[in-house]
Amino acid sequence: MNKTRRGVLALGTTAAAALLVNTAGFSQSQVETDIDVAVGRDATAYLALTADSDEEGEHDTVFPEPYETDEIELHVENALPDGTEVAVTLEETTAVNGPKFEISPSGEEEIAVGESVTYTISTTESRKVAGTIEIEAQTDDETIVDLKRELTLDPETDDDDDDQEEDDSDDS
Repeated sequence: MNKTRRGVLALGTTAAAALLVNTAGFSQSQVETDIDVAVGRDATAYLALTADSDEEGEHDTVFPEPYETDEIELHVENALPDGTEVAVTLEETTAVNGPKFEISPSGEEEIAVGESVTYTISTTESRKVAGTIEIEAQTDDETIVDLKRELTLDPETDDDDDDQEEDDSDDS
């Protein structure tokens, strides 16, 4: 009995010591790696945005400069790689004294992977207007894209060009 008691006591002491002493396991690891991160263009993003004047996606953002017209088309394509359908909403977020832009279609549009929706953004103003367009895409459970783009439409310039064309045709 005495040997059994000593054996149990030795085994218990060894087990307690093993728990107190640092084992050969890892408590932390570190890896160094090099990665390159770059901001992509609106036209090549997972929610691809192109305006009718920039079909080739040559600009970094979708509205790079003022448009000399009272209406543009914005093409929104779902290029997500995992088959995720998104609900896209476009709205003006800077309408302090009433909306500057009319957006059609309005409300939420469901876009399947590889599909696109074309929005018409226009103004009824006869002068240059600028504002912010917010583009939001959601899956069933989360917002995956929420971005804002500045847009300027200048119908006066468009009218001036039309007047110039009429003057040129009258000279013929």
